[in-house]
Amino acid sequence: MGIRYFAKSIDTDDYLRIGAGPCPTCGARPHTRERDYEQPEPDELDLDRSWHYLQRLFASIGMTVAAELVAGNVTNTWSGWISHPGTVAPDRVRRVAVELASVRTDQVRAQFHNGEEWVDERSEQDFDYVLENLAAAVRFTAKVASDNRGIVYYIG
Repeated sequence: MGIRYFAKSIDTDDYLRIGAGPCPTCGARPHTRERDYEQPEPDELDLDRSWHYLQRLFASIGMTVAAELVAGNVTNTWSGWISHPGTVAPDRVRRVAVELASVRTDQVRAQFHNGEEWVDERSEQDFDYVLENLAAAVRFTAKVASDNRGIVYYIG
């Protein structure tokens, strides 16, 4: 198991309604399309466990806007954790998409490689994993921005 990240796009009306309530994501009706099982769903993003790597990456390179996509953490309790729900406003998604698209491969590599060698035995594998998930986030936010939609996400 482990703490994972999942996001869906939502309509502006849903964003405004859930943002005003006591539970930021209660009652959201994520956008859905007829699924083509050969292609990933354009209105969903599954970053799996790479969300934490992305948080560190964005912090290390000063990307505060892109960081809105993965902001937050679970709340640990004595019996497990409570998931963190979050949203990105429709008017912010375009800025998030632009900043995400500007991340360079060498900036990601610097998180796992010290210039001479990989930091540890898993670093090369983790680098590929994060790079793949970053590319998925770039595609997802570009699509959501072009549709003028917001994002609801869960870490947990």
